[in-house]
Amino acid sequence: MKKVLTIAFWATFIGTIPAQPSVHTVSLVECLDMALENSAQIKKARLDRQGFELRLRESRSAAYPQINAGVRYEYAPVLPTQLLPGELFGQADGTYIPVQFNRPWQFTGTVTVEQQIYNESLFRGIPAINAGRSISDLLINRTEEEVLYNTATVFYQTLQMEQLLRSVNANLEKLVALQRIAELQLENGYAIPTDVKRIRVART
Repeated sequence: MKKVLTIAFWATFIGTIPAQPSVHTVSLVECLDMALENSAQIKKARLDRQGFELRLRESRSAAYPQINAGVRYEYAPVLPTQLLPGELFGQADGTYIPVQFNRPWQFTGTVTVEQQIYNESLFRGIPAINAGRSISDLLINRTEEEVLYNTATVFYQTLQMEQLLRSVNANLEKLVALQRIAELQLENGYAIPTDVKRIRVART
């Protein structure tokens, strides 16, 4: 039979102060899942791991060819006009012909490709980042194991405390019953005052 643990989530946990605490019953598996999901240590370790992954991708991308492309569009509603001598076109001397050499619009495109042949810092940096990523993976595993161990320890300690509290309450109920019996016996002359006092002292 699966053991369950009753946990009271008080107002300090949810930011309010109700008159009575709400009670929710969770199993050990649920506690472990919540611990893995909400642990600040695990979240930090995973963020560090993501940082190594991003740095590795950035370093690898720098080793690939870099392609840059651009397009430029120009529009000139009024084109510049130049005058050419008319005799070039069989006209009379002293005449000029207006000529426009351009178009109203122009498209120009550029493409550049760059490739690093050798970059010492780059080729040394990638193995270092890989090593850091591997260490980060180990740290994540160790952190998860520690969180699971600590959560399970607290879970079973709480179960023990709950069982101890039940035992104390059961003993207290027995003492209350014994005190009532002793008081009745004292009233009927079957007990002495010392017996009643002894039970009262045990209750306190």
